[in-house]
Amino acid sequence: MKNFNFVYWRKMLFCLAWLFSFPALAVNCQRAATLIENTLCSSPELRWLDDNLQQRYQQEIITNPQVIWQQQQEWQKARDACVSNVCLQRAYLQRISGLSQADRSLKLEGSWWNKSAPNGNGGVLTFSRVSRWGYEMSATSWAGVNRVSLTGEGRLFYGISLVDNLQDARDCRILVIPRADGTLDVSSNSDYGCKIFVPQGIMLDGIYVRADSDPRPAASLLTLGIFPTREMDDRFRKLVGNDYENYVKTANSYAYSDDLDNQGATVMTLAVKGMANRKAALIRYTSSGKIWAMRVEPTPDNHLKFIYVTTEADKTMMPKTLSSWRQNFPG
Repeated sequence: MKNFNFVYWRKMLFCLAWLFSFPALAVNCQRAATLIENTLCSSPELRWLDDNLQQRYQQEIITNPQVIWQQQQEWQKARDACVSNVCLQRAYLQRISGLSQADRSLKLEGSWWNKSAPNGNGGVLTFSRVSRWGYEMSATSWAGVNRVSLTGEGRLFYGISLVDNLQDARDCRILVIPRADGTLDVSSNSDYGCKIFVPQGIMLDGIYVRADSDPRPAASLLTLGIFPTREMDDRFRKLVGNDYENYVKTANSYAYSDDLDNQGATVMTLAVKGMANRKAALIRYTSSGKIWAMRVEPTPDNHLKFIYVTTEADKTMMPKTLSSWRQNFPG
């Protein structure tokens, strides 16, 4: 066994050394020295395309390091021959298409849903008037109660497309790449132009599938990882009854929190993006199956309603963890 581990790790170290011998070619704008580098760094769109390309390059070089590295070297020489931003844009789009192995035969017409969006988030792209040169696109994305709708035109380059003519969002860019598995790889310049127009928490990026309605399976507190076992999830379902789905809907954003009672319990806080101060929940449970939970939601007359449940016999005794959390919601 020891010999096996030695051989395994030696092979792993060799592979890592092999990959590191093919360094990335990303432009470092802190040290831009050439005319091309300064041109790239002066354009937010070109910097975004460079970042996008480097991510795909890092993914692909693992599959065939020597070939991908050689192709990248040749592409860089061609890129460096450019003397305009338009030329540089097309050079990047061509290389991104090649690295992504874009499926040029995939038909875009219709609606596509973001299957990789987290619980409580989502997105739909609808393509129409598709031609060999471009198309019209409408995009709707949401995160909790935050929502954005965009419309614009996309242009086709080398089997992929760039949406750079969005109404009321002129600096936002969206890259749409058809993949061999029939899905769309969508990315936006969320760190540059799109962040100005897209509400916080919303991501246009993701893997989209053609569908007439949301194709994602219904989430549960088990599939979200809030409960570690089906037994604990079933126990909570029995405890809260029909209110279970409200906890799932509240788990738009969720994270571990501290057990202020110092009893080794697991504590999770849940909240709806854009409404975290009015629609949230806390779940506390122990490995022995004890559960305490509280959920807050707004009432029709704009007050706050608190629902507290526990598996313990004394329903009036609230752990410090929950009572302290409750104080975050005055009124």
